[in-house]
Amino acid sequence: MSSTGADEPKLLCYNRGCGKEFKESENGFDACRFHPGEPFFHDAYKGWTCCRKCIDFQEFLGMKGCATGYHSNVKPPEPEKKAVEQVTEVIEVRKPKYVQKQRPSMESPLTTIQITLSESLKKQTYDQNGKSDDGNSTDNGVEIKAGITQCVNKGCKVKYEGPQTDSETCKFHPGVPIFHEGSKYWSCCVKRTTDFDVFMKQEGCQTGSHLWVKPSDEDKAGDGGSKMIKCRYDWHQDGSHVHVVVYAGGKKFDPSKSHVKVNGVKLCVDLSFPEENSLFQENWILAGIINPELSSAHMTPMKVEIKLKKAEPVHWANLNVDELVLQRIDKVEQEAEHKCVGVDPVDLSDL
Repeated sequence: MSSTGADEPKLLCYNRGCGKEFKESENGFDACRFHPGEPFFHDAYKGWTCCRKCIDFQEFLGMKGCATGYHSNVKPPEPEKKAVEQVTEVIEVRKPKYVQKQRPSMESPLTTIQITLSESLKKQTYDQNGKSDDGNSTDNGVEIKAGITQCVNKGCKVKYEGPQTDSETCKFHPGVPIFHEGSKYWSCCVKRTTDFDVFMKQEGCQTGSHLWVKPSDEDKAGDGGSKMIKCRYDWHQDGSHVHVVVYAGGKKFDPSKSHVKVNGVKLCVDLSFPEENSLFQENWILAGIINPELSSAHMTPMKVEIKLKKAEPVHWANLNVDELVLQRIDKVEQEAEHKCVGVDPVDLSDL
């Protein structure tokens, strides 16, 4: 007795990119949409050998097949492994052993790397004169007194002297103070000291605008007086460089107030969005060592492309170092400093 269409079992299609269930009676030459090629993953790219590639993993998973045909419930064959010929005699030639460079200190001075602007970004202008500010009061009625009111940004001691003070650059600490086992430091720059007065006099590690009145809890304002925002970023690498791309997300940033700073193991990016009174700040403790003098950045209206020159021809497993690894590096640096203290000098003149 023949089975009806309702009783016909459903089969699972094993064509790559399909994975749908089908009935054999409904299978046709254009019933299946699939990828005839192989999936590949290289650096930041994901894709199919038969069509295209992308960076976003969700976009890769959602790629529709580029070919049509019959559904198939037969799994595609696995690639054949090439037989390895047995060699009776092997002559091994070893490369010279590579000596890894010593990792520089995270507290090394930051330098602003060379930045180029695209022609479209140069045409963008930012008019800051439209803001209404009488220079002596805020929107919530708090009076700002010349010579008395001090900037409330952490680490800044500048006092308000008039409207001209607003145009000055504020140096502040975006992080929080940390006191641990006698050490005092800011979480944003990790310059350790045991002297409280020295800690209080530490100059800020970031720049921004002065803030004369501390924002209320309802105001989602950042430490620099601007709303802190998040920007999406991605990275990939080649043999000589690490490429970091920060996306503006359709917002206009001011290149004159945006900075990219580095040292041998640290990358700091500040992007100012004046139209929204917002700021993007991100610091990365890099997994490898870079050459700041040979690194550069290029800004367009949509993104900031940072090109970091590797100091060593090695592959980076990650862009940045996680917190546990960072603590181990800090411990090694402190132990190295202690070993250099209390060592008696040795007289070698009689040798």
